[in-house]
Amino acid sequence: MVIVTYIFAAREANDGSVSSAELVAASPHASIRHISGLRDCSAYLAEHVQAGDVVITLGAGDGYQIGEMLLARLQEKCAEQSAGKSGSTVKPGVQSKSADG
Repeated sequence: MVIVTYIFAAREANDGSVSSAELVAASPHASIRHISGLRDCSAYLAEHVQAGDVVITLGAGDGYQIGEMLLARLQEKCAEQSAGKSGSTVKPGVQSKSADG
């Protein structure tokens, strides 16, 4: 999968002659998409990456935030899944007892 976000003008001013959506449209890659917002990109990745996948971010400016936001989302997702699998079914107002009393 290849995701192209917005074009960041690093050295020169962005003259608008090329857009990331146009690059995606011109690409022959079967699994390329344009997602302009960094938050939207990290949200998309968080829903689609699987165990064993490698995510590489490449770019200039604040594009590095995609990886940071993705990591935070995946950690949150993992914590939620762990909490759901803990086996604890304690209801509010009900005390649980350990095996030894």
